[in-house]
Amino acid sequence: MTTVDVLRRAELEVVTVGIGDKLIRGAHGILVGTDTDDSRIPTKDLQAVVLPGGMPGTLHLEKADAVQQMIEFALVNGALIAAICAAPSILGHKGLLENRRAVCFPGFEEELCGAVYCDQPVVVDLPFVTAKGAGAAMDFALELVSRLASGEMAAKAARLHAMSVGDIRPMKAVMREQYKEYRRKMDPERKAAFDAAIRKRVTSLWQYKRNDLLLAYVSTPIEVDTHGIIRTALEDGKCVAVPCCVPGTRQMEFYRIKSLEDLVPGTFGVLEPKPDPDFLVTNFEHGLCLIPALCYDWRGYRLGYGKGYYDRFLAHFGGDMVGICYSDCVRRKLPHGRFDRPAGLLVTERYLRRTVR
Repeated sequence: MTTVDVLRRAELEVVTVGIGDKLIRGAHGILVGTDTDDSRIPTKDLQAVVLPGGMPGTLHLEKADAVQQMIEFALVNGALIAAICAAPSILGHKGLLENRRAVCFPGFEEELCGAVYCDQPVVVDLPFVTAKGAGAAMDFALELVSRLASGEMAAKAARLHAMSVGDIRPMKAVMREQYKEYRRKMDPERKAAFDAAIRKRVTSLWQYKRNDLLLAYVSTPIEVDTHGIIRTALEDGKCVAVPCCVPGTRQMEFYRIKSLEDLVPGTFGVLEPKPDPDFLVTNFEHGLCLIPALCYDWRGYRLGYGKGYYDRFLAHFGGDMVGICYSDCVRRKLPHGRFDRPAGLLVTERYLRRTVR
């Protein structure tokens, strides 16, 4: 019922379906009244089919012709197919999860039939969304909301959950998807103009001019471009170092580069330097660090990608910290943890902002 509740809080139309009857008794004797039975399943504007799992309920679902037909209908019409607990086994038995990432209730792994099992609460391999069990129900529901609801409604649902449990992670997950989608849809010419304006502002900063060392992330297509900043810094005679993720950890090291040609695809497909000990930077005095983020707030706190690499590095970094971001990706306030460190200065294509401490 968690999933139904959260989806409806996000103002999504949800129709619950009973197999054989509108009144269903669960495994623990709880009676649930559904909106309709399996003889009258609406399919107009269908966005998702959600299989709730549990035993022996999963067995009853798998035997039902209506369930099998709805799965096929969803596949043909591009709808999400979501399953939690034991219910991913239904998809496995149909051969739909072969070579796809999935998760299920412990003990049902073999029923996924060729899936790449991932021991995570929720796993997405579109069009499939699978979840481990009741303990993952809220994360499962919020994942569906993030993919089905409008950005505003998705954020609202995540805020309600975060306020109720004191956990900011679900809210951050929804916001990450919002800002990634915004950036993917940016007009290329507009993005290029914004990147150029940010590059000009960064290289005009007194923090840039007074520091000999520039620590710069190597941008991906949806990030504020740093390739131009790196080239300019090298031309200005600065020592430029970029991060390399340390395998098997959530740590990163910075290595000096002489050119962008020194970089090769590394962790997550991001360009990284080859870890040559002769080029490892260990002294960060007189260093300026450009910090990547999907979003910043007025106080300099950021929404990163959730892996924690920069959080760990910045915890011990004593130099200047500058956040670079598009102005449309700056908000008044972001949720943050007590150990998060804010950037001292925020640079966008429109303005510079000294953050409030």
